[in-house]
Amino acid sequence: MICPQCQADNRPDSRFCHKCATPLQMDKNGPIDQTLTLEISPAGLTRGSLFAGRYEVIEELGRGGMGRVYKVYDQKIGEVIALKVVHPEISVNEKAIDRFRNELRFARKIGHRHVGRMFDLGEADHTFYITMEYVEGENLKSFIRRSGQLAPRKAISLAKQVCEGLSEAHRMGIIHRDLKPQNIMIDREGSARIMDFGIARFTEAEGLTGSGVMVGTPEYMSPEQVETIEVDKRTDIYALGVILYEMVTGRVPFAGETPFAVLIKHKQEAPRNPQESNPLVSEAVTRIILKCLAKDKAARYPSAEELYEDLTLAEGELPQAEKGVMTGSFRGAKRLAKSWVWAGVGIAMVMAFVLIWYQFLRKEPARTIGDEADRARRVYVAKPPQPPPGPEAGAERSPGQKTEGVTSLFSLFSPDALRKLSQKEIRDILNFEKQMANIKGVIPQGAAFDETWANAYQKVREGNRLHEEGRIEEAQKSKKEGQDEMQKLLTMVAQRDKALEAKSFLVETKGKLRATRGIENNVLYRVASRREQDAEKAFNNSDFSGSRTLCSVLEQVFRLSGQCADANACLKSLAVLMANMRSAAENPASGKIDPWLYEKAKACEGNAQRALVQNDHEGAADQYIQAAFLYQKMIDSTLL
Repeated sequence: MICPQCQADNRPDSRFCHKCATPLQMDKNGPIDQTLTLEISPAGLTRGSLFAGRYEVIEELGRGGMGRVYKVYDQKIGEVIALKVVHPEISVNEKAIDRFRNELRFARKIGHRHVGRMFDLGEADHTFYITMEYVEGENLKSFIRRSGQLAPRKAISLAKQVCEGLSEAHRMGIIHRDLKPQNIMIDREGSARIMDFGIARFTEAEGLTGSGVMVGTPEYMSPEQVETIEVDKRTDIYALGVILYEMVTGRVPFAGETPFAVLIKHKQEAPRNPQESNPLVSEAVTRIILKCLAKDKAARYPSAEELYEDLTLAEGELPQAEKGVMTGSFRGAKRLAKSWVWAGVGIAMVMAFVLIWYQFLRKEPARTIGDEADRARRVYVAKPPQPPPGPEAGAERSPGQKTEGVTSLFSLFSPDALRKLSQKEIRDILNFEKQMANIKGVIPQGAAFDETWANAYQKVREGNRLHEEGRIEEAQKSKKEGQDEMQKLLTMVAQRDKALEAKSFLVETKGKLRATRGIENNVLYRVASRREQDAEKAFNNSDFSGSRTLCSVLEQVFRLSGQCADANACLKSLAVLMANMRSAAENPASGKIDPWLYEKAKACEGNAQRALVQNDHEGAADQYIQAAFLYQKMIDSTLL
């Protein structure tokens, strides 16, 4: 084989040039084509550049064995995401790319609050890239370095969150294989998110590592990975044990001068008791860590669920007044003292700046109301306000007028109307937006939210105006209407939480059924799977109540599908379920029923009976599910 660098002649099975050590990049099909021109600079993407015609680079987040990760703005969907550009030597390996594309198809299905979502695998300029969810925060490795030894309560809390994410992935048959603190992000709320699911499997693709080659990060590799034998979910349990050890002690259990030395220790040495490094670690936590780090995987926790249960018990045994810093540790005390010094310096600088700023404002000429309105509009409105169409374009928005995409209440006013606002009205708008921001952060933004938000403000503002005119009764009525609008937002939040909980139960039940042999041929399973799309569509359209009701019905249907194999038996069980819901809806204790929903549900029952006569099992199942949904909707409405 000819070296592409120095043109030296090498043996056909050589992986590196014997003269210049250039990788020859062999796979089973022969040498990889070295003539392909790659457009990505070795220095990576530059800030502000446009990649793949849609991703505007904001900054580089990090780099690793697969490639570089960037924070980018997706111009097509208008969101900030993370983009991993795969190294050129991996991009040209077609077998590796094909295998990872197949792995990604499964990894992207993991939908859990403690797992970072992976979106897609794309190609641009002969270079492959992966798009994924961007999590604002820091990775766990950085958090440990900054904090030193984490308090056991904090470490257990993070480990439990990782357990939840692993449990969902393992239920779907997906193993991470490279779990480490660098792949766990801590967001602004302190919640853990597992990243890079499926990418570790990518590096095991044929042609990259070959058969029998170790894959992973040495400090977090399990003994079976060292032996290059088959791995399972207990491999991730081992890695989590290493991470938990590192969180409570500030160091990994096995360290060495070379990666090979670390691997040998994972295989042969027993870890030191974590209590030697941190006396605050309880006996229960110590037992959990050492069980996770058992050399024989049969001696470890068989599942993330069992590990989660023991962590919960250990958490309950911890003292409530536990502190997050070892007061006897000189290193921790020194870090704490330094942080207080810098905090004091920062506070002094802020106070000085505020004093100077206040003195400067006292000497500044008084601003006019129009100046204040213009300043507020420049600060809080990203785009100039678009007047509504029609003959009244440019006029102030009336309370009943529709609006879409409201980014700030200032955008509801034309420039002329904005200048007429008083200073008090400007302050009212800013205070109202602060109140709404707390609600807006927890529900999806959209027309439904924006319309309710704008209407609530208009009612409150009208109430203030009426109060100033002495029309107290009318003012109270208007403000009450505004408060009712705000209550709608709170109701949306509550309904969304219930819908998410119902979706979670549905996914869990269906996930357990996937391992059942021949379940895909079950009539209830097939029809419920199709109906699942309707529940998702309702959720995306902010119909949280309808989505929750349908998810709860489908969850029961999936359970029935696992209890019967024969189509006739399944339909009989479904008919019984539907009849029970009808009885509950007809129960006088449940309150007055909706006659329209009731008649529609009865019609669906008749359709199901006709479908049975025609031997249309799927049609009958679909109509029974629709009837059950309507009856359940009547039951839910009487409970509100």
